[in-house]
Amino acid sequence: MSAAPGGAGARVAAVALSAPRPWPWTLAALASVVLLCAYVSSVLVLFRNGIGIFGNNIPVGWGFPIINVAWWIDVGHGALLIAAGAALAGDCWPAVSRLSESVALFAGAVGGSFAILHTGRPQYAYFLFTYPNPLDQWPQWRSPLMWDFFAIIAFLVLALIVWLVGMLPDLAVLRDRAAGHGRQIFYGILALGWRGSHRQWAAWTRARRLLAGISVPLMVTSTGVSALDFAGGISAGYHSTMTPVDAVPAAIASAAGLVLAAIVILRRTFALHDLIPVDELETLGRVLLGSALAVGFFALYEGYMTWYGANAFDRYRQSQTLTGAFAPWYWTWIALMVALPLLLAWQRFRRSPWLLGVLGMLVNIGAWLYHYLVIVTTQERGFMTSSWSGFVPTTWDWLLLSGSVGVFLSLLFLQVRLLPVLGVYALRAAAAPGRSHG
Repeated sequence: MSAAPGGAGARVAAVALSAPRPWPWTLAALASVVLLCAYVSSVLVLFRNGIGIFGNNIPVGWGFPIINVAWWIDVGHGALLIAAGAALAGDCWPAVSRLSESVALFAGAVGGSFAILHTGRPQYAYFLFTYPNPLDQWPQWRSPLMWDFFAIIAFLVLALIVWLVGMLPDLAVLRDRAAGHGRQIFYGILALGWRGSHRQWAAWTRARRLLAGISVPLMVTSTGVSALDFAGGISAGYHSTMTPVDAVPAAIASAAGLVLAAIVILRRTFALHDLIPVDELETLGRVLLGSALAVGFFALYEGYMTWYGANAFDRYRQSQTLTGAFAPWYWTWIALMVALPLLLAWQRFRRSPWLLGVLGMLVNIGAWLYHYLVIVTTQERGFMTSSWSGFVPTTWDWLLLSGSVGVFLSLLFLQVRLLPVLGVYALRAAAAPGRSHG
């Protein structure tokens, strides 16, 4: 088995097998478990009482559950796009490659769970499958629910394959270095007989690039299909051909922010400064800056087209967004997702790990607000003033949202505890002279 130069393979294996966990890390893991319990209890209450526990009303039929679906799935799409870009670039970003793949899978799993929970009848979720049945109860192909179902399924299958294939060499490292017989069997099964032969490396490299090539167009179209749920509606704020287009940079920005935050925390906790150089963080910071600029451009373009289109309903909604009832949410979104990332135009900010981590978390708050603006505020102000109504989230809305974060963090903590957090192959590809390790 070929190891990464400089004992990097041993370092990667030690994080999962023997590295001590500092008390802040243990405390954060316990907090994620508490949030996970809140999620489970909220789901049980939802199954017992139905969707009446949410703040949904008439006309706001889509509330927090749909926001959570869109937010988590967009994070997953963007993360898989970043992972595909890293693979096509030669797998020279060890932390970005591995954590992007993990974020894609875990965020997709959380978002997929909300896609089932928001219907209020999870026991009938199998109706979405095109299974043969004597009653001819075929799925309604004109329903956006069907679009989401197949887009999410395709994304989750691809994300799982990319995640597993990418870890094969690293799982073999853990198998060879594990002390207990049980651990050796566990990692040996997951490694699928990997021995590090030239033939295996060549086939693995081709598979990585093939999967990356498939991921890019599939994720772009899958993100667009999810956004078509809204573009297919006639409400002001939904009915726009630009909706599927501006969803892509927003997804990349939120994913880049979340991956940056995870890398910074991991780098600091396990003293991996020599394996995760500042250059790698700076590269992802550039991705975040570029996607934030694209989000800002589309926000300006939407404002211009609303003015140019001279549609009274669209103009009224824009006035409410800029200076009316929705202005606080809108300008907070602009500040977090567009304005603050502009700091990354300066190199000294791009090379500050803690600033990148904080910016990453703030960008994700902004991304959630973006989905709130698109989904909730559009329904609050319909075509008839008699149907206008406000939206007030309930305690269960907030518990499910925070609980979903707990599920995601728990999955990440499990990966760090049991599985390789960096790619050995990527470490080998990145081992070139002249790289900065600040």
